[in-house]
Amino acid sequence: MRRLLLLCSTILLILLPLALALGCESPVEVTPEQAQEAEQYNEQGITLVEDGEYEQAISEFNKAIELNPNLAEAYNNRGVAHNELAEFDNAIDDYDQAIKLNSEFAEAYNNRGLAHANKVEFNKAITDYNKAIKLKPMYIEAYNNRGVAYTNEAKFDEAIADYDRAISMNPMYAEAYGNRGFAYIYKGDKYKAISDLEKCILLTEDYSVSSWAQHILDGLNNDAEKL
Repeated sequence: MRRLLLLCSTILLILLPLALALGCESPVEVTPEQAQEAEQYNEQGITLVEDGEYEQAISEFNKAIELNPNLAEAYNNRGVAHNELAEFDNAIDDYDQAIKLNSEFAEAYNNRGLAHANKVEFNKAITDYNKAIKLKPMYIEAYNNRGVAYTNEAKFDEAIADYDRAISMNPMYAEAYGNRGFAYIYKGDKYKAISDLEKCILLTEDYSVSSWAQHILDGLNNDAEKL
């Protein structure tokens, strides 16, 4: 089964086969042997991304694409590797091609949204998250990511609504609590912010997330003690 690299503020991995959708770019004829070898290179590339070897991963995805130009997942996965190297334009080009091959590729829209967000193109990011959510209404990570984009656009009510939706679908989603807490700070509701940040710290197993939340929480508690 094919593996697929996804971005959602952090890297996610899922296993998912993707078929070419109607209205997509016409497929190139590929032999079964070529298709199988391409999937092997794609798998090797994913393993290298997981190990932080992004340039080597790109080399493996290049081989996969050369053997099977129809493999939308390989374009998506190469885009993830480019994103990790802060090569955001290259990442967007790869997500564009993945979407051309499969116009219903919700994960590629989500990943392209993150690349746009990394370029501080939040309106473009929101458009991509909207498409990802339309294609996949239970796409929890896309709600969280759109909330981040709304926060950066100072649309805090919209952001909180997205975090609420993500949390309603997954009450253990630590990052959504942390992000919602951050939005509450801008809304001036420190008590809700503190509650969400504490929940984030309690739930997360990611040290970088817990230390970020703790740093913000310490600042809020220090401010409260001065009142």
